[in-house]
Amino acid sequence: VGISYCEYVLLEILNSLSNENFIKFKWHVTNEGFLETFSIIPPFKLEDKSREETVTVMFQTYSVHTLKVTKIVLKQMCENDLVDKYLTDLPEIPGKSIKD
Repeated sequence: VGISYCEYVLLEILNSLSNENFIKFKWHVTNEGFLETFSIIPPFKLEDKSREETVTVMFQTYSVHTLKVTKIVLKQMCENDLVDKYLTDLPEIPGKSIKD
């Protein structure tokens, strides 16, 4: 089974982060207060996980909203260049805006 386009985009984003910023990214999705209305991922699910494994866990957790969560985290990390490069022209998901 191949990966979806959205999984590919997230993997490209995570591969663009330095190791230090990848650790910070995982910290943001495992700590309360950063993800607006989205639930956090329990820290043990991302501890010592590779970028590829992180993609899998995030899509299992956030499904169609994974890239929206990614965008929220990247903005908090001041990684606006990655937002601009990968996340500006996302398709709309019915019922939720993915561009916010």
